[in-house]
Amino acid sequence: DALAVVTSRSEAGPVLSYAELDARANQLAHHLRQRGAGPDVLVGLCVDRSADMVVGLLGILKAGAAYVPLDPDYPKARLSFMLEDAGAPILVTRHRFRGLIAEPGPCVVEFDTDRDAIAASPRHALDSGVSPEHLAYVIYTSGSTGRPKCAMIPHRALANHMRWMQHTFAITPADRVLQKTPFSFDASVWEFYLPLLTGGTLVLAGPDDHRDVEALVAAIRRQRVTILQGVPSLLRMLVEVDGLREADSLRYVFSGGEPLTAELRDRLFAVTGAAVCNLYGPTEACIDTTFYVCPRDEEGSADRSAVPIGRPIWNATAYVLDEHRQPVPVGVPGELYLGGIPLGRGYWNRPELTAERFLPDPFPGEPGARLYRTGDLARFLGDGNLEYLGRLDAQVKLRGYRIELGEIEAAIQANPAVAGAVVVVRDDQPGDTRLVAYVKIAPAGDAPEAGDDDPHAHAEHWRRVFEESYGQSASPSDLDFDITGWNSSYTGAPIPADQMREWVDATVERILALEPTEVLEIGCGTGLLLSRIAPRCARYCGTDFSAHAIRHVTRLTGLRPGLERVTLRHRAADDFSGIDPGAFDLVILNSVVQYFPDLDYFLRVLDGAVQAVRPGGSLFLGDLRSLPLLEAYHTSVQLEQAPEGLSAAQLRQRIAVRMAQEGELLIDPRLFGTLRGRYPQVSDVRVMVKRGRHRNELTLFRY
Repeated sequence: DALAVVTSRSEAGPVLSYAELDARANQLAHHLRQRGAGPDVLVGLCVDRSADMVVGLLGILKAGAAYVPLDPDYPKARLSFMLEDAGAPILVTRHRFRGLIAEPGPCVVEFDTDRDAIAASPRHALDSGVSPEHLAYVIYTSGSTGRPKCAMIPHRALANHMRWMQHTFAITPADRVLQKTPFSFDASVWEFYLPLLTGGTLVLAGPDDHRDVEALVAAIRRQRVTILQGVPSLLRMLVEVDGLREADSLRYVFSGGEPLTAELRDRLFAVTGAAVCNLYGPTEACIDTTFYVCPRDEEGSADRSAVPIGRPIWNATAYVLDEHRQPVPVGVPGELYLGGIPLGRGYWNRPELTAERFLPDPFPGEPGARLYRTGDLARFLGDGNLEYLGRLDAQVKLRGYRIELGEIEAAIQANPAVAGAVVVVRDDQPGDTRLVAYVKIAPAGDAPEAGDDDPHAHAEHWRRVFEESYGQSASPSDLDFDITGWNSSYTGAPIPADQMREWVDATVERILALEPTEVLEIGCGTGLLLSRIAPRCARYCGTDFSAHAIRHVTRLTGLRPGLERVTLRHRAADDFSGIDPGAFDLVILNSVVQYFPDLDYFLRVLDGAVQAVRPGGSLFLGDLRSLPLLEAYHTSVQLEQAPEGLSAAQLRQRIAVRMAQEGELLIDPRLFGTLRGRYPQVSDVRVMVKRGRHRNELTLFRY
């Protein structure tokens, strides 16, 4: 009856006991076994962060199969490639994710639609039939030619890692591990299994909480988390959240995926009071292959800027070799090679690449042993610890993501509008490392057609963009003027605050002139309009498809007076469920229409909005991009960005390509002259130009 799984917000999700989790995983295992799952059979798992994810992972392993994590946040093309490349005969998912994969394969098991069939399966464990050499999971990593490569990890490597962690860090049933790493990354693996193998509790971060540092800190405190893992870039953001100092339950903070600086180590010591451990390891060698527990007496030491990556874990070996694969002296840099039980079996269906990276071990040891060539530059220190020095190739790690620059270049060059591309890492400001692509534009005749035939994919793309943008939370003083993500098309830099304030004030003035009392705002964003209009209304309902936006405005309503009558709903723009006809005297759609997938979607939203307005009320459509001004807009931007010496022909080519690649919805103002024919209840339509003393894209090309 002990708790096995809780959510980061326990009131918002299921709680599973060990008995319940074991029974559900066993039932899924029986269901999968009947459909062909077994040793070395790959089973795709495409689910969001929920109890289904944990049940799915365990159920696949209990069936004796190996899982292929398919993150539903990945692009559709990438998911389809991964499932096809893996040749997985079975896909476990939920019905709403099935459409993300073009050809899901011969057998699809859906947690929701197949619930009754799964529940009818036996609740006892079956004989998995696996040996230590059988696969536990395969995970796709970056590929230098644009084709991701898939690392194969057997049970012996996984079991070795789990036993090492359990023993080394004295994990007990009292421990609570925060699982927040996306399961498509191998760093997630021990977050799932370590607590469950020791009788502890797995604290599962919610679908959006794992991207929200304030939500993570709240979860750490609420759920009394004892074990936390993160990449240094995330840990740096966490220590800046005030509440982390009160998280006195933390025993260990594990860092991995990026170099850990001595400065961040010291901040973690000071803020959390927990032990700090630096982990290192490639996906090909089962999560972590070396570790370094930071001594407290190093705090404040400036001997090194980077923390060592330490020594090998149980049953692992590490060598620093020269170009002839001979050991180098202590202190001399060389390429890091790894060996031992943690090594995977190689790359799925890539025998040549496997032979290139997994080499025979030239040193005395177990017959047939291999070494993995990491491509990392390292050296041994005088105390026997390893120090990571960087990469020997074009692979980089950025914010914990393992990235092949060649894969990004190949993806960019797949666009017919691109003649060539080079991707580099830039660090123009300390702590703001970015990937930058330099692109050579193809002749104008090669430009692709814009648009995406799948409106759901289009909407999902913009949802991800806004989730990432809104995830950069404003400070409490800026909550009602959070202009994060409002960047200039001309420079890429944030639009100046005084220009944004003029834009907000002008919009609010026009809306208040309508004297609204009950308002529905579709796409309320960070509350730029809501915070200024709602205090003058008897009722104000804001909707948005971004969970981050809804959380932001929820915080805003709790901190600012006059917003007590605001209600918020997390939903898509075309979802009018629960909204009665004529419920509002004003419906606002401001600066959201351009993110709709097509005209049909816009008209569907318009249908619902008109129905929601009572007689005598108004519908305000703001910040619409003008279709007749599309060419003028792109001409203006390209003129501003044109380098010295650009010819007129090259300028026209750039304009043509940008117009062809336009991904937003632009509306011809003449469309609104036809609305009275579509909606008999509409008595008047006014199209107004946007005015302002600042000349920018908001005032020149929108209405």
